[in-house]
Amino acid sequence: MIALSLLRGVHEKSLAIDVFEDQELNVDKSGLGDAAAFTSNVTRWLGSAPEMLIMKADSLAVSSADVIQRLGGKVRLFSVDGSHTCEHTLNDIEIAQGCLVDGGIVIVDDFFNPDWPGVPEALVRYLDRPEGQRRLVPIGYGDNKFYLTTNGYDDLYKKFLSKFFRSHLVHLKPVSLCGFDVLRFASQPVEKVLGKPLAAQSGIQRLSTEGGSLPLVGSWSIPERTGTWATGEWSGLAFRLAPSGAKVGQRLTIAIEVACFRHPKCPEPSLEVFFFEEKVKTVDFPLDITDQTITIEIDAKDVGCDGGVEIWFRNLNAAAPSELGISSDRRKLSFFAKSLELR
Repeated sequence: MIALSLLRGVHEKSLAIDVFEDQELNVDKSGLGDAAAFTSNVTRWLGSAPEMLIMKADSLAVSSADVIQRLGGKVRLFSVDGSHTCEHTLNDIEIAQGCLVDGGIVIVDDFFNPDWPGVPEALVRYLDRPEGQRRLVPIGYGDNKFYLTTNGYDDLYKKFLSKFFRSHLVHLKPVSLCGFDVLRFASQPVEKVLGKPLAAQSGIQRLSTEGGSLPLVGSWSIPERTGTWATGEWSGLAFRLAPSGAKVGQRLTIAIEVACFRHPKCPEPSLEVFFFEEKVKTVDFPLDITDQTITIEIDAKDVGCDGGVEIWFRNLNAAAPSELGISSDRRKLSFFAKSLELR
């Protein structure tokens, strides 16, 4: 719950629903609630957290309208991780479908966990319903979680997993479940996906062996003395702004110094630049320009509540020098990143 709350945007609230000490309602003994311990952990990781609301109740007595009323609006992320009986899990999915915004995500815990057979049973029962009786469709499952979204948005998320997030996965396979095409995936260890976050402040961060903690994600080579080669279609920078680095209404400029890899098959390469998953610009490298400083302006309100920022680059012209007869280097080079600066 705390991890999900860290994904809140500005002005968003989160709601925790649990029976806590009323363990007579915990029919399958899945967990042992403690409101005092929960509140203590919330304070430790989120501070006073007035945006974290708590509802002490059995979810069988909770409706979608109750959730919307407490939060003052519909839900973007809904985690189903309470009682693991089929009855409770199915009920919680129904609550989720009634209060989820279009394109929101429902995360169901312990799918395929042999200790909790009620969870997959509930999912199969829900997905077997006629289309007019359910609003949610599956995206896929992995790392002990099952993901659903509202009808019409599943292909968008599957594309994200297959393209943007592919470099973070150790397994990706299209499978069929209850007549739906879904993805079965497995992520790399979280410490490898996230790396060591960069507390970016004013000043230059070298993307080289001298840069210390590098915010590189996606396809990159080993850092060199003056920078690092991007080596595939998707390469990214993921870092965290310092606590004082982003204020609502403030405009931030992120500057990345890069050099293109120019070769005979692509004498004038270009890069597509994304802020998270939104494309913000295309950068061209005409014949007379090799080095460029790419600048991206963002509003502080668009930064995650934990200060997290992701900048992604897409290059469709990456090529290996060995294939071009330039050298024996087999890396598919895209561009050379030199520095990152927050202005």
